[in-house]
Amino acid sequence: MKVSYHWLASYFKRGFFGGALPAPAKVAEFLTMHAFEVESFEKHGNDTVFEIKILADRAHDALGHYFIAKELGAILNKPVKEIVHKKHTTKPVATLRVAVSDEKECPRYMARVIENISVGESPAWLKNYLESVGQRSINNLVDAGNFIMLSFNQPIHIFDRDKLNGKSEKEIRVRLAKAGEILETLDGQEISLTEDTLLIADSKDPLVIAGIKGGKKGEVTNTTKNIIIESANFNSISVRKAAQKIGVRTDSSKRFENGLSPKLVELGMNVVTDLIVEIAGTTDTKIGEVVDVYPKKQGIYKIGVSVSEVNRRLGTNMSQKDIEDILKRFGFSYGIIKNPRKHIVELSKKLEGTPYVYGASITRDAPQKFDCSSFTAYLYREAGFGIPRMVVDQYVYGDEAEQKDMTPGDLIFANTGNLKRKIPTESVECLPGTKVPNGVDHVGLYVGDGMVIHGTEGAGKVIVEKLTESTQFKNIAGVRCFITSDEERFVVTIPPERLDLRNQGSFLAGGTTDDLIEEVGRIYGYENIKEAQIPATTSRKEINKTAYYESKLRDIFAEQGFSEVYTSSFSARGDVELENPVRTDRAYVRKNLSDNLREIMPLNAYNKDLLGISDVRIFEIGTVFTKDGEHKSCAFIGSGIEKEILEKIGQGIAPIKDFVEKEGVIEFNFTKLIENLPTPQKYDERPIPTAVLYKKPSQYPFVLRDIAVFIPKSASSEKIIDIVKKHAGDLLVTHKLFDVFEKGEETSYAHRIVFQSRDTTLSDAEINKIMEAVTTDLNGQSGWRVR
Repeated sequence: MKVSYHWLASYFKRGFFGGALPAPAKVAEFLTMHAFEVESFEKHGNDTVFEIKILADRAHDALGHYFIAKELGAILNKPVKEIVHKKHTTKPVATLRVAVSDEKECPRYMARVIENISVGESPAWLKNYLESVGQRSINNLVDAGNFIMLSFNQPIHIFDRDKLNGKSEKEIRVRLAKAGEILETLDGQEISLTEDTLLIADSKDPLVIAGIKGGKKGEVTNTTKNIIIESANFNSISVRKAAQKIGVRTDSSKRFENGLSPKLVELGMNVVTDLIVEIAGTTDTKIGEVVDVYPKKQGIYKIGVSVSEVNRRLGTNMSQKDIEDILKRFGFSYGIIKNPRKHIVELSKKLEGTPYVYGASITRDAPQKFDCSSFTAYLYREAGFGIPRMVVDQYVYGDEAEQKDMTPGDLIFANTGNLKRKIPTESVECLPGTKVPNGVDHVGLYVGDGMVIHGTEGAGKVIVEKLTESTQFKNIAGVRCFITSDEERFVVTIPPERLDLRNQGSFLAGGTTDDLIEEVGRIYGYENIKEAQIPATTSRKEINKTAYYESKLRDIFAEQGFSEVYTSSFSARGDVELENPVRTDRAYVRKNLSDNLREIMPLNAYNKDLLGISDVRIFEIGTVFTKDGEHKSCAFIGSGIEKEILEKIGQGIAPIKDFVEKEGVIEFNFTKLIENLPTPQKYDERPIPTAVLYKKPSQYPFVLRDIAVFIPKSASSEKIIDIVKKHAGDLLVTHKLFDVFEKGEETSYAHRIVFQSRDTTLSDAEINKIMEAVTTDLNGQSGWRVR
């Protein structure tokens, strides 16, 4: 992403480091060491433009200058300017209605009418900012939308209101395309739409492919007087699929594809309104009320961490004040929970009587309504502990405790025998597949004195009752402990735009204590973390038997010049078919390794001349799936030394009694080979390998040429390659003598020569020119002649 130095500086007060920001070189260093890799920077007029590598995990916010400035502010411990929105007086304007057909496809849509504006050239400051990052100035309205997107990462679209269907009343519809609909884009391209493409339309026609590309209808021109501003949020997966299908990627789609917070919609609407009124407003301008379709509001998300967790993970010795300072630098709001267990119990009692709703969301519904597991997950979140959302996952995730040893704050699990719903018997997202033999479907919080508080469908609310008298806990499945320390804890509220720190999917997929610790660590500075001796341990680690013998097997192959390969587990045929295959032509999992080795052998053999080897030897160790079950297998092909390898394996590991040989490939059951072997007590001593300088291989194809030369027996054959090197230079990558024979007083030497460039594809004409020069030079040697 291109980022303007002056644009960043505009978010800071002048006065520190002699100006608004340190020199560009220092800014690049600070960002690279603490936030994002600055790949390059160069002068652009009186500005400097950085090329910053923003990875997908930070594309939710950091594709906007303002949020990069906030990162820089945290690093430098200098606050950015507060974004203050003007309070515009709204006036009656033409009626605007917005209808959203699917809230999952469009979680939030904001629109407002502004009347009596003046379209024209943008002010110089705005044009300079846009041009510095490669954006062409169009007019003040289009430029305003682009500026806000590049500032705050929220795409904006502006329609000419008068071009939309309807007279006194206009309607925006967010809907899926109809079969056969066509959108003419701003650049005149006609795109045929399919029924799974999300559109922004008026009451009749498509206006925009949602989040991707605007259409001709509704286009803002120099004659535009009245506009509708769109600031919206679209489903990232749907935008990505649509962009791929129509073959169009834009600055807007790039942002939506990575996911954006619906909260940015409001920010985008406020700041773009301010800017349009500033640079395109007239004395007659009227600003309409905002229409905001936002059925499921993004809730608060919190992460907890203790001082000891930070220091243990990072190897630091930070104090509570050090951590508080870093949280303040980020602008994160936080609280400190002195006694987490006590906090959880006290909070739970305050929520007694809260309505029960099955499937209630922690982030959107809590604390107004709960089901049993969202209630317990919410209580723990408020104390700074992340636990899974679902009952069965909470049961699997927690540490097992005895019922007689229960402490207030522990969770109690039960199997209610509820016939309305299937009772889960294995973990869904915490540790998928982990079995819970008798099943568990209900959870409550133990609050002491034999009492439990829980959200129950029967009562329709959160209730406190004696555990022994509760009908829901007649069949207790177990007790789980989630808090092992009474240490006080930071509970940090994560800003809405930081989706990388918010749980966006399954448990532990993001938004965890470790993610917050990483934020603290990078601002603290990894260069400030001192080396420390790892504490000695007296415990003996158990050796993994399979891994041990796999390692020995690899050594045997390596000693005989074999290279290990990894091939796909998916196959066009097999004993076990996949329910949801990644590719329709590979709908099975492999039942052997041999088929894959036979398939890739010619591909590997193709490069043997480039590698300077006479033959190719490859092997693979991997899991295969047969009708009798799965096991580890080993297959190899070795240019005539297959039987020798079998003997080596027999001597080094164990005799191979059964193997399959077909078309030169040998395969045997590795699991069966080692099943009766003892588990080793220690690993074999290995010499420290000699360091080898890695050289990146060329991506361009190589070219082969053979040359044979008669030279006098008294002459040195080494001079042949010296002459080739003289004319080929760096293009000669390897050579091999493949034939020698004598004839009278002469000897013929035949070489295979391999040419390859690191920069381009070599043509026959280039190689022929080199070979002509080589031939002339060789023939010019006394008594030499090229055959």
